[in-house]
Amino acid sequence: MEKLFIPATQTSPEICFDPETWEFHILGKSAPEDVRSLYYPVIEWTTRLVNTLLLNPGLTGGKGIRLEVNLTYFNSSSGKFLHDIFTELARFRQKGGKIDVVWYYDSEDTDMYEAGVDMASLAEMEFTFMPK
Repeated sequence: MEKLFIPATQTSPEICFDPETWEFHILGKSAPEDVRSLYYPVIEWTTRLVNTLLLNPGLTGGKGIRLEVNLTYFNSSSGKFLHDIFTELARFRQKGGKIDVVWYYDSEDTDMYEAGVDMASLAEMEFTFMPK
């Protein structure tokens, strides 16, 4: 699969999902005016990737996927789509695939930390929480 790269704007995060390195990241601020146009292609790409991995689980070379989420802010609409991304990735994890999600948060921002805890719980995944 081709690498997915969406550059950051003032209201949307940089999104880079690289199947060559299996290192993915979402970073910046997520409050786009048209959240669907930003996240639908990401969810579609993630769905295709997971479907491919379910058919060919050895593609990651045993390394698995590392997803770093480093957001300064995300609105509720973005949160729904982030949840959809985690849910897609969870399908791979449920079939034995390795996925490490690292959720960065400002050590003084308890809301961002709690949002990550909620996301992990809803997607039934374990996240590593890293204060910055």
